[in-house]
Amino acid sequence: MSLAHGPHSLQALQARYGERHRWLLLLSVMLGSMAAVMSSTILNVAIPDMSQHFTLGQSRVQWVTSGFMVAMTVSMLTTPWLLSRYGYRRVYEVCMWLLLGGGVVGGLANDFALVMAARVAEGLAAGVVQPIPAIIILRAFASHEQGRASGLFGMGVVLAPAIGPSIGGVLVDVFGWRSIFFMVVPLAMVALVSFTYGIALFGSTYLLPVYMQMGLGLSPSYIGAALLPAGILLAVTIAAVGRWSHRMPPAQWVSWGLALLALSFALMPLVHPAAGLALLWILVILGRIGLGFILPSLNLGALRGLPKDLIPQASSVIGFVRMLGGAAGVSICAIVLEWRLAVYAHASGTPDRADLRAFNETFVFLAAMTALALLAAWKMAEPTAATAKD
Repeated sequence: MSLAHGPHSLQALQARYGERHRWLLLLSVMLGSMAAVMSSTILNVAIPDMSQHFTLGQSRVQWVTSGFMVAMTVSMLTTPWLLSRYGYRRVYEVCMWLLLGGGVVGGLANDFALVMAARVAEGLAAGVVQPIPAIIILRAFASHEQGRASGLFGMGVVLAPAIGPSIGGVLVDVFGWRSIFFMVVPLAMVALVSFTYGIALFGSTYLLPVYMQMGLGLSPSYIGAALLPAGILLAVTIAAVGRWSHRMPPAQWVSWGLALLALSFALMPLVHPAAGLALLWILVILGRIGLGFILPSLNLGALRGLPKDLIPQASSVIGFVRMLGGAAGVSICAIVLEWRLAVYAHASGTPDRADLRAFNETFVFLAAMTALALLAAWKMAEPTAATAKD
């Protein structure tokens, strides 16, 4: 997101994305700012629950709010130096990682000091991010477009503190105070364009066999045999999409694939052993077709428009981030599943029983992550005329 020179300069982004480059840039920084602003307000509704959980008085629990605000205020002063030293893109991405990491650590922490550390990390990231959008708008947009861009950005950012407490109240009532920390994670992941793909793809690969064995009571050998046709169909789909890839832009192939994958996850709660397994196999096949649409088109769409000398480095970075997202996806799916299993086991008094509701809610979570990845798919560019000639 460098504004001066390099492959992520305004000139390079304009060559890659055309006239829409500045609106995509605005969308990206708006999501990051919404995540930062929501972090500052949404936790307030969880203060009483946190006070009870950690057996602390209100004055001490309020430190999670005070610590965030102090860290945000102090870090704002460092923004100009950080931007000039490391560049807009690198600073912005590090801030999104801090927000994401703070949300995950705070949501899983059992020690109040760790919760405080997570909130301070989120505050530091939020403070650095706050001044960036105004600079982006002034430098990326023409003077006659700056008012419109500022209005759209302001509308999105104002919505965050407006709806944050309402969403937070529902989350605290239904899932407890920990869910407040996780609220910021999806927005931060959308701001990071390959990480989300990894969570959706590898998380599903982990969850599906576990669900079939623990939730539906199927034997491992049956699961392996049942997944074999879907695997073969996946290979056939990849080959077919690779052959027909010139018929549609890569972004469209990936978008269709993500839509099919999200649909297969979202419909999983409809599967029930008493009604037979036909729907399960249909949804598995649907998801594998979606994966077949995605995999051949992902790198092609992400790398188009880059200079040839940067393609090896970019390919390595994309692969690294996707695999990192995959590792996180497996871990996050396992954490969400264990969390919901523990909740339902405690409620029903049968801790050894794997409750289908826990798996269903985890599939809904994956569906939401996959749907969020659609935003990243829309950012993949068509090749420019100069690139096509190369």
